[in-house]
Amino acid sequence: SQNTTFKIYRKAYQKSLPLLRAVRRWVKK
Repeated sequence: SQNTTFKIYRKAYQKSLPLLRAVRRWVKK
């Protein structure tokens, strides 16, 4: 069960990674 949770967490992390980069770029403005 922990393995499945880790997989889901990893998928969500990879999906939000580009969004985090965009936010950082916007904040650095």
